[in-house]
Amino acid sequence: MIHSELAAMGVSWTWQKVAVAIGIEAFLKLWQILDQSHDQGAELNSSIRVTVPRYERFLRYQRNQVIKSLVNQGQSPVVIQQYLKAEMGIHISLRTVQRVARRCYEPAAKQESSHLSQGQHRQAGRERASSGVSA
Repeated sequence: MIHSELAAMGVSWTWQKVAVAIGIEAFLKLWQILDQSHDQGAELNSSIRVTVPRYERFLRYQRNQVIKSLVNQGQSPVVIQQYLKAEMGIHISLRTVQRVARRCYEPAAKQESSHLSQGQHRQAGRERASSGVSA
């Protein structure tokens, strides 16, 4: 099969570009795998519907992995922000770096307070405030 046959069959321009980018044989294999997937509802309208996250999601995930790695190495949010800009061309706010960095520590914090529900935390705070005890 060649590219022009895909066009003659009515394969969308996007999928034709995928076929050219990865090669016709790889495209046919991909097509076959997608066609054999039973969770796509292909029987309903003789087409295959595939949901793929936007590429930005992959880039954001990779960026966050770099931030977490640098946090674990002891780098400050300011240094991480500068590194991302200088080495990776990523312009990111200091606040975003800090938000991602906090996630490195959240699991431990959640374990410590997991025995109290959100409502119990609020109630305990009110009791301390009403008794004059500061938190």
